[in-house]
Amino acid sequence: MKQTDIRKLKEQIDFNKVALANGFEPDKAKSSKKCTVYRRGGDKFLLFLNGKTNADYLFVDTRNDVKGDIFLFLNNYKICSDFKDSLQYLSRFDGSYIHTTTTPIFKKKKEFKPVPVRLYVDDNYLLTERKLQEQIIKHKCFINTYQFSKKRFHGLHNVIFPIKNRKDEIKCQFIVNKNFKGFSENSDKAQGFWKSNQIIQKPTAFYIHENPIDSMSYAQLNPNKLESKLFYATCGTFADLQLLEIYKDMKSINPNAYIFISGDNDIAGHWYSLKAFLIYFQTYKLSAFNLLKSPDFDTSNLYYLRMDKTDHVLNLIRQCDIDHTYDHDFNKYLIPIENKKNSLRNLLRKIENYSESKIKFLFPIMNDFNDMVKAKY
Repeated sequence: MKQTDIRKLKEQIDFNKVALANGFEPDKAKSSKKCTVYRRGGDKFLLFLNGKTNADYLFVDTRNDVKGDIFLFLNNYKICSDFKDSLQYLSRFDGSYIHTTTTPIFKKKKEFKPVPVRLYVDDNYLLTERKLQEQIIKHKCFINTYQFSKKRFHGLHNVIFPIKNRKDEIKCQFIVNKNFKGFSENSDKAQGFWKSNQIIQKPTAFYIHENPIDSMSYAQLNPNKLESKLFYATCGTFADLQLLEIYKDMKSINPNAYIFISGDNDIAGHWYSLKAFLIYFQTYKLSAFNLLKSPDFDTSNLYYLRMDKTDHVLNLIRQCDIDHTYDHDFNKYLIPIENKKNSLRNLLRKIENYSESKIKFLFPIMNDFNDMVKAKY
């Protein structure tokens, strides 16, 4: 297919219809004339007009800073597996399908530019602002898992957490400071994760946090047997690929260890924990899922989790006593989920009874963002 044909196809497609068909809804309160915000559970992306063409639209996945056209959108959210599959899928929305055996030419990805770092500074944000203890940040579990920027910002040096892939290659830098969180230029967060130092050959427990500082705070509040624990952080909301890499890493180290997932103790944090479990379930039980908004969401505040009709899903539902219905049209189970903190938390507590996984959920109690996570897990 010629590039001109691809461009015309992208101009014909109604991006909004594709988003709605996959469970996304526009957030009118957060949108503007230039940019529409779409949400689906814990997923969120921005849609805006392509300034270079003024004819087609681009999206930005705020979980991992992925930006691109409708084809990358379909791949990013695992709606389609390749370019040909995407063409067939998009034919539903514009009524045409151009047969091709070729793939489009994508621009070369920009090179990752790491921020220059230093190992230690006196004005340590972790100590002064987040109130972590020096014996924790210098503990053998955490030492050298963070660095500092050479320049000061807001009167302090930025704290930099390297995000590495399983080959120990740095793919991204997660940068935090007072009232600031961000990533280094051209980072690829989805390709890696932050991890504490592995002290023993087979840790007995793995922990997944949104922020490496949360891992350190948890260690400060629960200092016993730190050497037997291994901490991971997604550095914000995660891409599916990022969680898959974390689970692969855990399985290669100790497939029998317990996994503790700790999102923030709010609605978004509970969605984070639920989705982390669902990705685990999908990976190891081969049971796909997707999340749909109820047609009367504005009044019911209800989502539906649609899961494949498999023995594993049936076992999950029965063991955990999860309310459900059956969708005969799609031959799938439907689990209603009320978009409220207590409802989500109750569902997570039920999931902990699933005997075929060793996943548990932690619910930290947080003070203001600038204070230390003073949690009672």
